[in-house]
This record gives sequence, structure tokens and C-alpha cells, in this order.
Amino acid sequence: MYPKIRMAALFTLAVVTSLSLTGCCWFMPWLSQCPSGQNKPSELELEARQKIVSNRNYTETTVSTIKDKLKGEEEGAVYIKARSLYDKAMNENNTWLTLLALGIENNDNLEGSKSFTEQAKAAADAAESFLAYGRELTEKPGITTSSVQTKSFLSLSDFLTALVNNGITIWKENKAQKAKERKDKAESIKKELTWRKWKQIE
Repeated sequence: MYPKIRMAALFTLAVVTSLSLTGCCWFMPWLSQCPSGQNKPSELELEARQKIVSNRNYTETTVSTIKDKLKGEEEGAVYIKARSLYDKAMNENNTWLTLLALGIENNDNLEGSKSFTEQAKAAADAAESFLAYGRELTEKPGITTSSVQTKSFLSLSDFLTALVNNGITIWKENKAQKAKERKDKAESIKKELTWRKWKQIE
């Protein structure tokens, strides 16, 4: 008897696993982790998200470099200014991200949104101010450049283009989705693209 019960249990587990992996959410809607085929990011969206993440990661690398070079000087004016500039960049970029997420969830027209474009400009300005200060620090006497990223520096236009153009691309790729799918995507994008706090970056 026990072998039969065990076999039945294994069969049930196999069915559940198979359905969750194949995306058959219509059959078992209570499986919260069941993926939605319609909500899978397109190649265009994935590329757009990657460009935004790349710029954010570049900025975090600058934070790490500054922390490394100014270790032991955390109470100094230079360190405090760098942290302040980063905090502003983080806040402006996360505000832009909130507008993007809300635009996706509410199906707003971000392409014609003046506030979305203006916030992207504010976010790009703040990011470039921080990166410019970071470059200035690495050129000062006593601070070597051996560990500074070799990638050519990001300009204001680099950041602005990434935020506006790629943000619009992400929005367009999701505007035809249903309300629940747009809400899920908005949450996913916020989680992926959010800037971390200074203290969280090693």
C-alpha cells in the first residue's frame, strides 16, 4: 500500500513541477511562482533594461573606488561631498524609476510625458555630477588610478539617452499587457533597476 501512495505522491509532484515550468498557469492559478508567457520580457526590453543597469553599475563601481581610495577619511569633507552627490543621484534616478513603473502599471503615455523627460534629465544631471567628482578625485596626487574602471567615462548624454530612450522602449513593450501583468512587470523593473544606498555598496 505504501509504495502505491508514494508513487501517487511522486506523480502528483511531477505534474505540478511540469505545469509550473511550462507556464500552464490557467490550470493551477494558485501557483504564485508560475510564469506568465505573456509577461516574458522581449529582446528589446531586455536590451533596454541592460543598458540602464550597466550605467547604474558603472556608477556603483565609482562609489567602490572612492571608498577604497578614501578609506579612513570617512569624516572628511571630500568623502562627505562624494557621498552627498551620490545620494542625490540615487534619489533622482529612483524617482525617475518610480515614474517609469507607474507609467507601465497605469498605462500612462510616457512618450508624451514632460514630467518623465524632465525627471530623466534631473537624474542624468545628478549622476554626471557625481561621476565628474569621482573622476576629479582619481586625478589628485596621492590617489592612484590603477583600480579605476578602464571604460571610457559616461557623459550626461549617455545617461540621458539611456533613461529616456530605453525607458520609453520598456514602456512600449508592456503597454499592450493586461493590468495584472503590467503591475507585476512594474514591480519587477523597480526591483531590478533601483539604485542602492551608499552604505550598501562595497
